[in-house]
Amino acid sequence: QSVNPQATQQTTGNTTNRAQGSSSCISQKLVSGGLEGANMVTLVVYDFDWSLINENSDTFVIHQLDPSGVLWKQALVRLKGGEQWTQLMDWCASQLHTAGHSIVDLEQALRRAPALKGVLAAVELAREHGAELRILSDANEAYIRWILDALGLGDSVFTMIETNGAAATPEGRLRITPHQPVGTPHNCPNCPPNLCKGAVLESWLRGRTRSTSPPRCAYVGDGGGDFCPATRLGVDDTLFARRAPHDGLLRKCLEAPAAVRARVVEWSDEEEGVSLLEGFREFFAHR
Repeated sequence: QSVNPQATQQTTGNTTNRAQGSSSCISQKLVSGGLEGANMVTLVVYDFDWSLINENSDTFVIHQLDPSGVLWKQALVRLKGGEQWTQLMDWCASQLHTAGHSIVDLEQALRRAPALKGVLAAVELAREHGAELRILSDANEAYIRWILDALGLGDSVFTMIETNGAAATPEGRLRITPHQPVGTPHNCPNCPPNLCKGAVLESWLRGRTRSTSPPRCAYVGDGGGDFCPATRLGVDDTLFARRAPHDGLLRKCLEAPAAVRARVVEWSDEEEGVSLLEGFREFFAHR
């Protein structure tokens, strides 16, 4: 699915229910308190960059469309000056547009983003076991959608995507907006101002307390931004934390082991991410 260049200039939200193809600031499932129903299935949550794909989608598109590195050097100066990451990515998108790159160019570049075979096999294994898969990411909706479609992971695979917003302006440039409105901060000291992943995951899992047979959750992450949701997992859940060099999550878990109640399983990109697939096999074997 492509972002329509004729779409409205304003984003309507950043929670996307892919099963229904709808988008709203707060989905009905979140309002009602999480996963619904007495017979709730296992929930598998993926971070996106360096977790589902083997790249950072934000920087990947910049390097693909500006191989000279000039734009990225300018972005680093702004980042060191204190500019918030999501705002910086919106600025980079505007610079790419000014340089003559269309939204189609962005999409075509991102469709080349790599993914590890073991990670994709783990997705398929989760589907075979009837799990519900969702994405909780600090990327943005457009980049994620384009890459998922390129990987053959369309609307029937991930039922929900929670991320920063993205929409085309009438002028044909992509606007990237923070998940958390600037005027209403989430006040979590462990998360960047644009998104508290922990609050989102907790809202998804809140319904488990109403079930006679609470579902388990598997969370796949890599960076420090995944630590907050990791602390919201329970003792029956499993956290799949990536090893170095993308080990911000794992390092935080080792620094504060008491903060994470879930079982922690390490995985890496060795042998195309086979360790994640093996971890999933063990997770689903002990239901």
